[in-house]
Amino acid sequence: MIDQLETQRPGLKNSRQPIAMLPDDALSCIFTLSTPTKGRRRGDSDMFCRTVLPSICRHWRRVAFDTKSLWSLVTISDSPPFKFSALCLERSGTTMPLDIEIHLSNRLWGYLDDPVPELYEFGMLDALEFIVECGGTTTRWRTFWLCTPEDTSSTVPLMTALDFIGKHPMPSLESLEIQYESQYEMVFGTPPAETTPEKSLFLSPPTRLKTTRLEGAPNTYLFSSLGQLVGLTRLEIKFPRTLPRIEQLYALLAASPALAVLSIDTRESYTSTPSSSDHREVVDYLPKIHMPNLRALGLLLSGCSCIEWLEYSLLLILDAPNVESLRLWLQKHYGQLTPITSPIVDYIVQGAGSRSRPLFPHLSALELHNARDNDFDERMLAVYPGITTLVLPTRKPHGVLSAQPWLVPSLHSLFICVMLKQEEANESSYGLFGRLFHSKPAPVELVDYDTKIWWMQKKIQNWEKLRNGVEGGVRDICTGLDTIPERVGSAFWALWSYEKADTEHLRRVIESSPDGIVQDISIASETYKRIQAALQYYATNITKSGP
Repeated sequence: MIDQLETQRPGLKNSRQPIAMLPDDALSCIFTLSTPTKGRRRGDSDMFCRTVLPSICRHWRRVAFDTKSLWSLVTISDSPPFKFSALCLERSGTTMPLDIEIHLSNRLWGYLDDPVPELYEFGMLDALEFIVECGGTTTRWRTFWLCTPEDTSSTVPLMTALDFIGKHPMPSLESLEIQYESQYEMVFGTPPAETTPEKSLFLSPPTRLKTTRLEGAPNTYLFSSLGQLVGLTRLEIKFPRTLPRIEQLYALLAASPALAVLSIDTRESYTSTPSSSDHREVVDYLPKIHMPNLRALGLLLSGCSCIEWLEYSLLLILDAPNVESLRLWLQKHYGQLTPITSPIVDYIVQGAGSRSRPLFPHLSALELHNARDNDFDERMLAVYPGITTLVLPTRKPHGVLSAQPWLVPSLHSLFICVMLKQEEANESSYGLFGRLFHSKPAPVELVDYDTKIWWMQKKIQNWEKLRNGVEGGVRDICTGLDTIPERVGSAFWALWSYEKADTEHLRRVIESSPDGIVQDISIASETYKRIQAALQYYATNITKSGP
């Protein structure tokens, strides 16, 4: 056999052709397969296929430009006026389905940290209308993903996007994902569900829609569109403060009996709409919804006692005997001091009726987060010995780790979130449904003077919010340029050295400068542009000195 291959080697070598000699269709197919499926953060453009491949040679450049699918991802991730995004839309043609991914940032509203609501609305609407005006009509949208990050202190962009979706036809839409990571609504905002009139989620039912993820969307959008969300295979919902009626949830789930993935998140909810029969009692009169295709079930539940009856009712109406992966998070209600035994856990462990048996007999993957300080972890493992994958996603003492090993005889994968070093750790964890959370990375040690200036600028912007600016100091800086280097070097290095101190301490340090560089840090004025200009002057004109 080896001798035969050796004799064939010269012929095979001579038959090889350079990749540039491949037909355009074959080369285009290779380019499409080169599109990364991992490693690219959602909302970022695919720069490899759009910049590296076309730069190899003229032939590759022509083929890449003619391959419409390479340009079908629209992210608006570049800075205004979004010239690169417009170029991608132009090269995607007029018929290629588009994948829209928008990760919100202050680039959409003039790089302001805390704009007025009108700017939030204008920025979001301007981005969506820009896509349409450049040829990306909504009839071409195949997927739509919108992420509101933690630092966006408003629900206006979310509401603006939902209004836009409800006014434009999307017959080709296969996936809709609205991801809301901000805590603004819970801390400061008025719940949209309590103030928004009933509106349809879509202008007309998208017949191809199979995947829906809605986080923080008002119930008035979701449950006014029951006839539009049908035949789904994946449904993930994170409810706002007020939960809907159990009858509404029942109708929503009954419209998609073929679901393969279902995730219900009520962790930010603390009140519910009374059902038509009982206000605070478990609803068991509704027939069960048979879901034979459901393989992954996520229950991220609040610890609030006033809605536990609804969460339990939701579990009662599901008939999903073939669930293989379960994500179970039980939050602890604020103010709850004593351990509680959840009827939800009892039902999952024992089932219903006189015959006690596990609710999910085919369960093989389990993700547990228990903030209620009880011992349900071992109970879960005891009745589900077929667990092969166990995920413990949070940093806390896990009672399950002290369980006897024979409780999990089939276990071959264990994922635990740990903190190696409290002040430097970069938390990142993955679970049964993908990424669980990702906190901000630890601060990098800054040694570049220009970078220090940038951090100082951010610190001063924070002072603007607390004390309405530092007009007096900026005026002195702008009028005394000939003596800037020495005074700025001392004052700004003091600011850098005490960066982690409180604002009052920083104010005292700077005001104690011998030259009095900041005379009155509490004077209210419009200072952003002047500070920016002054700092730019320092970065380009002052001798870079200091540590």
